[in-house]
Amino acid sequence: MNLCEELDSDVPWDKVVLVGNPGVGKSTIFQRFKTGLFVREEELTHHDKAGQEHRKVWEVGDEEVSITLFDTAGVERFTQTIPPTYYRRAKVVLLVYSMDNNDSFQAISNNWLDNYASCCDDKSLTVLVGNKCDLKHRWEELDEFVPRRRALTLAGNREIGLDMVFEISALTGKGFQEMFDGVAVRMKELMDPKPPPSGQENLSSQTIQKSGCRC
Repeated sequence: MNLCEELDSDVPWDKVVLVGNPGVGKSTIFQRFKTGLFVREEELTHHDKAGQEHRKVWEVGDEEVSITLFDTAGVERFTQTIPPTYYRRAKVVLLVYSMDNNDSFQAISNNWLDNYASCCDDKSLTVLVGNKCDLKHRWEELDEFVPRRRALTLAGNREIGLDMVFEISALTGKGFQEMFDGVAVRMKELMDPKPPPSGQENLSSQTIQKSGCRC
């Protein structure tokens, strides 16, 4: 498969973008995807924060799917929006909130979904991502902790139309494999759609159900 096969040669066909409020951990998610390690926000260099992309090949069964993840360069700190060029030809939009910050969760439906819809002509796969699930054991101490049921309720709203929900930790790596497995499966289906065999569920339905999302 030619990884450069794209009408716009400067935009990878396997583009996945991170979106969400400042401070939810988008850059640490990007760094874990890129290096497999956790890097604290304060340890990131200016170059690390300057907006990057990184490509990895993900195995889906006996096949491989390429994923190019994009970070935002922190532009949302000043505008609370992201320009249309960032979303251009994105196959997947990861809508990230921090599980210890209710405002960041509210911003998904109040701001980021509208920003995405106004910038994208084509429908991308939308994935709700709760970061910092490593704090779940402290939920009684955290006044703003966002429980999973709220994420599932938001995803179940058909007017919003979210495709999948995951809870992850950029700190520990928990949930990372499952999230990108799910994303890779759906990207493979988008690139090479095939009807499921008679009497069998579509693989994407199984993936969504396991991740706690609606079909």
